[in-house]
Amino acid sequence: MRDARWIGSSVVVLLAGQVAWAAPHKQAQNVVDLTTLPFTISEPGTYVLDTDWAVTTVDNGQTMIDITASDVVLDLHGFEIAQDGSEGVVLVAIAGDRVTVRNGRLKGRPISALAFRSTGGTTVVDSVNVEASANSSFEGNGTIIRNSQFTAKGGIAVTGTGSRIELSDISCNQGWLSVGPAAQVRDSRLLGIQGKTIEIKGDGTLLKNNTVSNWQTFDVAVAVAGNDNSILENTLQFGSPEFSSLAIRVTGTRNVIRGNLAVPQVPPSAQPRWAVGIRFQQDGNFYGNNQMAATVPFDLGGTVQTDWGGNFGY
Repeated sequence: MRDARWIGSSVVVLLAGQVAWAAPHKQAQNVVDLTTLPFTISEPGTYVLDTDWAVTTVDNGQTMIDITASDVVLDLHGFEIAQDGSEGVVLVAIAGDRVTVRNGRLKGRPISALAFRSTGGTTVVDSVNVEASANSSFEGNGTIIRNSQFTAKGGIAVTGTGSRIELSDISCNQGWLSVGPAAQVRDSRLLGIQGKTIEIKGDGTLLKNNTVSNWQTFDVAVAVAGNDNSILENTLQFGSPEFSSLAIRVTGTRNVIRGNLAVPQVPPSAQPRWAVGIRFQQDGNFYGNNQMAATVPFDLGGTVQTDWGGNFGY
């Protein structure tokens, strides 16, 4: 006697009193083909690369992969998508929610290409190496960037509410990393070349346990432009002889600046200290246990702050 029953996604087949389990149905994987652009993903599912792609684009403003659906996984499988040719190309555009891009490399023209342009919520970038592209933009709430490397000619904006950057390396040449509100940036390495390194916009962002480096700049390593943010236990490295360089600038209120270390690069450059360690430009912040190798370690500029103690310059 034979009987078959569904239990979840598996089938139980009854044969003469014996039970045999059939394997669950696996989700189909769709192979990305960039022979014709754009490759549009309009249905949920998993999409994969099975080879490297070197694409010469001919149309300005061209999109290479256009993800309009929600609940999509784009798995690069360790391969690379490289773009050359026309200007202003977007390598991966994301309009859907809950889209994950993982495990591979993206490389665009360093002058004008956007590696990512995401307006969807809960975009996840996991173990992706972004090389040479001009910019990336994540506008949706809940963006997660982890275990990834970004090298941008311009800047990277992660401006949706509640975003997270963790265990990643982010380098911007003529722009900076912009985050907030209510973001978390933790356990990462951030590098600014010719501008800010990181700008915290809005309220409630946590910047903790990062190495923040600033080279050849006339600006600031960490710019805090909102309220109720926490800048905790970061190491700020200075590698330029510019006398105007500033480690932390605070223009909001109720921000906590605690346990940060501002040091020169190793070995020291011609200018062994930052020009200013922390500059406050609005009343009502809190600071403690900060160690600043700076000509002016703490610049209150006539503002009123709460000093928790343990701050010193050298």
